[in-house]
Amino acid sequence: MQHAIVIAPFEELSDPRTVVDLGVAAESSGWDAVFVWDHVMRDAHETELIGSATVTMAALAARTERIRIGAMVTPITRRRPQVFARETIALDRLSNGRLVVGLGLGVDRGGELSRFGDIVDPVVRGHRLDEGARLLKELWSGETVDFHGEHFTADGVRFRPGPIQRPHPPLWFAARGDADRPVRRAALLGDGIDVIEMTPARVREVAELVAEIRGSLDGFDIACPVAPGADGDEWANTPVTWLMHSFGATAGAAEVEHTILAGPPR
Repeated sequence: MQHAIVIAPFEELSDPRTVVDLGVAAESSGWDAVFVWDHVMRDAHETELIGSATVTMAALAARTERIRIGAMVTPITRRRPQVFARETIALDRLSNGRLVVGLGLGVDRGGELSRFGDIVDPVVRGHRLDEGARLLKELWSGETVDFHGEHFTADGVRFRPGPIQRPHPPLWFAARGDADRPVRRAALLGDGIDVIEMTPARVREVAELVAEIRGSLDGFDIACPVAPGADGDEWANTPVTWLMHSFGATAGAAEVEHTILAGPPR
C-alpha cells in the first residue's frame, strides 16, 4: 500500500512555493506522492485564490527526488491534447520519471467550463475524454501520429523527446459512484483508477470488472480516499494499492504539514 497527500492549490496553497515546502517535507517523512487538484475556477464564496497545477507540479518535480507527483484529475476537455502532451512529457522528464497523469470529465463548479465557452454536456465531455486520452497516448509514443477524430486532430505529427517512463507515464482515470463507463474507460485506456464516492463493496466490484476486461489486475492501481492520516482500515479487504490522504478545499498549510510530519501510517 502506498500513501499520497492530495491537496487543493487554493488560498495559501495557491503559492507553489508553499506546496513545494510541503512536498519536500512529505518526501523526508516517508510519503509516496503529493498530488494536487487541477482547477481554474471555483465558487467565489469558496475561494478566488487558485494556483496552477502544472506550475506547482513542475516546482515539486524540481525540488524532490523520490515522491510521485501528479494532478488528480485534469479534464482534458478544457486542455488541448497537444499542449497537455508537451507539458506532461516535460514534467515526466523534469521529475526523472515520477509523474502520474490523472484524467477525468471535469466539473463546471464556479463556471470553470461554461464561463469560458467549454463543453458542459457530460456525454460529449465523456466522448472527448475517450478520444483525448487515445490521442495523448499516441503523442507520448514518439512515433508519427495521424489522428482524425470527431473532436481532436493530429495530422502527421511526431513529438520528441518522449517521456522517461515507457511506454508512457501511468494514466489514471477518475470514477465516481455506481457508474460503470468510467471504470471500463480506466480498464481499457489506463493504468489505474482514482475512486470517488465508492464503498469498499463497490470497489471490489470495480476491481472484478477491471480484471474481467484486462485479464488481471497486474500493473493496475486502485487509489481510494481516506481522511488525512487515517490508517485506511476500511479498504483492508479490497485490492487498493494507494491511499489518498485527501484534504478539502479549505485546508491550510499548517493542517497539511501536521499530517505530513506525522508520517504515513504503516
